[in-house]
Amino acid sequence: MEQHFEFIHRTSFQYNSLLEIQRFCTDFMAKSPEKVFKSLDFTSLPEKSLVQLIKRDDLQMKEIEVWEHVLEWVLHKILHLILMICQMLILKQ
Repeated sequence: MEQHFEFIHRTSFQYNSLLEIQRFCTDFMAKSPEKVFKSLDFTSLPEKSLVQLIKRDDLQMKEIEVWEHVLEWVLHKILHLILMICQMLILKQ
């Protein structure tokens, strides 16, 4: 679960019948943010989920570490955007 947390989290929120898993994911994020940040698919976490996570006052992690991971997430999004733009430019030629 830890390696693919984002997939489980995203999937659980797509179905109202998975409320127990949604609660588990939310609690897990607060109690073990380092495991979320170190999951293989952390950078795929939706912006809304990341914002909800960093807004919590009960995170069990130093603030500087949280911001380092937020920076990693942002850099990944920027790189992805740059790659998409490059692909579009190449396809136009």
